[in-house]
Amino acid sequence: MDGVIKVRGSLVLIEELPKEEVTTKGGVVLPRSVVDEGVTYAKIRAVGPGRQMENGKLFDMGDLRPGDFVIIQAKRMMAIMADDQKCGVINESDILAVIDRSKGDQVC
Repeated sequence: MDGVIKVRGSLVLIEELPKEEVTTKGGVVLPRSVVDEGVTYAKIRAVGPGRQMENGKLFDMGDLRPGDFVIIQAKRMMAIMADDQKCGVINESDILAVIDRSKGDQVC
């Protein structure tokens, strides 16, 4: 696919991370045993502007930023191909958690 993907509304473009061990920038190692069928780890590639609410204002997408590592509901992801790489589009509400890399190896 040529060009840049711009997600709309409250959608988020993600890159699903491999099922092997994943090390975040802060050095947190996420072992394969942590990943199960219901959730998966992903890296945010793009964030939509937010959906428009009935009052005309945009829903705030909060602290979601490209490059963030997140835990998502895997079954809610719509798979797409972008730049010859498998990516996914997911609704902001299906992101369960953002992994805070500033805490070092303290995940919970």
